[in-house]
Amino acid sequence: MAALGYIAALYWVEYYTDFTVPEDFHTIAVIAFSLASLILFYIAWWHIKHPATYEAYITSKELSVSYPESLSWSFKVNVADIKRIEHRQTHASGGKSIVRTGALMKNRDFHQISMNYGNNVNEMFKALQSINPEITFSKTIKTNFTCWVKK
Repeated sequence: MAALGYIAALYWVEYYTDFTVPEDFHTIAVIAFSLASLILFYIAWWHIKHPATYEAYITSKELSVSYPESLSWSFKVNVADIKRIEHRQTHASGGKSIVRTGALMKNRDFHQISMNYGNNVNEMFKALQSINPEITFSKTIKTNFTCWVKK
């Protein structure tokens, strides 16, 4: 809709003001914004026709997260194997990364928990701690940690 709004604004400027838009720019803008509108409409239509379901649940034995179309963010772990919930952030030459929140396991694996879909990490922590009181959750962001990669 925004791209179509830009096209309408272009025609409005040409019609109601003395400003003349170069013909090459006019043609390129109309074609580019029209194509962008079509592509974005198709993407929205595809997502409506192919809905995905995010699911996160905690039972007395496991924490399970099923993230649509992403195996790397989907996991099932035993609550007894969770050491703590923590926030992580890396630093690189481009600056700070986004803060990742997840479950750190006793074997040092880290499972990221998406904060999309209305997830509340504090409520998840309270539920986990009611099952396993040894689980901790520091509100500080950890910037110094070792990444363990499974082979």
